[in-house]
Amino acid sequence: EGFDPDYDLYLAFAHNEEVQSTEKGAALTVQYLQQQGVTLGAVFDEGSSMRRAAYEGKPFYLCQINLGEKAYQDYEIYCECAGGHSMAPGSGTGLGKVARAIVAIEDHPLPYRLTDIVRSYLRAMALFQPKPLGDWYAEPDQYFAQLCEAAKQDKTLDSLLHTTCAVTMASGSSQANLLPARASAIMNCRVLEGDTTESLLAHFRALMPEGVQVRLVHGGDPSPVRSLGGRCLQLVEEIEQERSGGRSAIIPGLLAGGTDSRYYSPICENVFRYSGYLRDE
Repeated sequence: EGFDPDYDLYLAFAHNEEVQSTEKGAALTVQYLQQQGVTLGAVFDEGSSMRRAAYEGKPFYLCQINLGEKAYQDYEIYCECAGGHSMAPGSGTGLGKVARAIVAIEDHPLPYRLTDIVRSYLRAMALFQPKPLGDWYAEPDQYFAQLCEAAKQDKTLDSLLHTTCAVTMASGSSQANLLPARASAIMNCRVLEGDTTESLLAHFRALMPEGVQVRLVHGGDPSPVRSLGGRCLQLVEEIEQERSGGRSAIIPGLLAGGTDSRYYSPICENVFRYSGYLRDE
């Protein structure tokens, strides 16, 4: 169609997207670009999209552009014990100890807190929330206590306000009448900016019962959010306003999931987890 951009356009495809690997295609791509001295004005990856909403009774479009994402981490909670036969279990099993560790972690969640990107998201979404939630979103610091109470009933809001931990897998012995010589559980954490592997391990270890240990299996610290605005975001807003006839709002957001775009932070200040397509509900 005669499209002739006055800038370089890179299409980056990795062979192992979202696969846990020591040689990530996205990381190798960034390494190559760094070797060539390339820095990028903006990166677009999967994340959110344009979706229909309503404002003052009229059709509207929300364009949630995720400027950051929570980090993915897997931990193993485990207990190594003598094993044996179930007819003589003694005072308990390794799996029971692991279960007590799980309960301790779930009873002591990471505390709620506000990051800059979450503040921006809440304020941008305030107009589209019912009362009194809209008032709380508009002034998140002032109404932080109310937001924390609301988050206990709202999984999405909960995920934005702290690092979440979900135990998803467990293993013991291979037979019902055998005591496990090693019992374990896998816990997946989505880490909010400000928390680190070191701080989370310290938190978990303080909760472990005697004989139970915890280790990091996979994952790293959250990538930094380098920009909450700037000319690139303004350009996206101008494009979306043109597409929607002036009936759209840009919502800076935080992606609770993970994408390979996190690897691009060292060479790009504007990493947008935003596809741009109109999503039908």
